[in-house]
Amino acid sequence: MRETETRPGLGFGLLGWLIALLFPGAVFLLWAIVAAGGGQQIVSDPGTAFARLGALLGQPDLQTALLATFASWAAAFVLGATLGLVIGIPAGRTRIGGALLSPLALVVATLPAALLALMFMLFDGIDGPSGYLVPGAVAAFLPAAAVSARAQAGDTAERWRGAFHALEAASVAALTAVVFAEMMAGKHRLGSMAVAAFSAFDAPTMYALVLLLWILGLAVALPFAFARWVAGRAG
Repeated sequence: MRETETRPGLGFGLLGWLIALLFPGAVFLLWAIVAAGGGQQIVSDPGTAFARLGALLGQPDLQTALLATFASWAAAFVLGATLGLVIGIPAGRTRIGGALLSPLALVVATLPAALLALMFMLFDGIDGPSGYLVPGAVAAFLPAAAVSARAQAGDTAERWRGAFHALEAASVAALTAVVFAEMMAGKHRLGSMAVAAFSAFDAPTMYALVLLLWILGLAVALPFAFARWVAGRAG
């Protein structure tokens, strides 16, 4: 007998967001305690990091790096997420689709994204676009394919929720892979700026860039999270 799942009310959704908002507060509190314990050269306090971030945002170098990182993320996300949905949805919809496409999804998902970044940087040159596009697309592919395939077992509303959930996860995965590739051999990008700050023991700048990347990750994922919530309410 199939168990019916009751849709949670609006109060549970608001409670979930409250819990989510409490998490950064707990992180900042722990961060401040660790910074107050000493070692300001290694762990700068949150206030200093936010102040440095405000100063950096007004500098053309950071604006250029932010745009470059965002452009690489957008290209990688669109490519990887599109391929993931194209393969994941039919693979999860029918058994035939799963038999035909699941092996392909496995082969693509297990590509070593980090090594691909190095290989394409050697092929395309330092700071070449493919060095960020390929690992970002591979990283976005796996969650897009896996989450969207799993959602096909539900009704129409659940499938829409699954699609938006897949895009949400893929957006963060692509950003993580792109920044990682930038840290290895990027120029004038957020990842390369973080490595330069680390090499110079510039703790305030390093933590300011961590905050910026956290905010950027939320910015790229929140639209899909909101769409997933709306789809769940509509169903």
